Amino acid sequence: MTMPLSQVKPGMKGRGKSVFQGRTVEEFEAEILGVLVNNAPKRSVILARLKGKGLEATGIIQGMSGSPVYVDGKLIGAVAYGFSFSKEPIAGITPIEEMLAVDGAPAAPRTAPVAAPALRDGLGQEELSGAFRT
Repeated sequence: MTMPLSQVKPGMKGRGKSVFQGRTVEEFEAEILGVLVNNAPKRSVILARLKGKGLEATGIIQGMSGSPVYVDGKLIGAVAYGFSFSKEPIAGITPIEEMLAVDGAPAAPRTAPVAAPALRDGLGQEELSGAFRT
């Protein structure tokens, strides 16, 4: 069960799950600080202060990306990033409804192969073959 972004409000308390050591999934606490709407084109981010498992000292750690966060037992999203040099463990959480919207989106168009030889700045192998001989 998921919670729409429109229902996520500052002050809500939740829990997240991540692996901090080994293979054991452990919980951490999350307090919703707010939502940045249109943080990127058609994208929003949920801001949350995380607590527990030493996060108060370390901040958001590498490897937490993708950690699910729940409020009232409903999935609101997944940890996406932390803020460098932050004095508090503030996380940016990608809303679940944005992730689910990608599921139905068309795939990116395939790229066409590049015909060889590829030239950069108009200089090919022939033009450069004698340039560095001593």
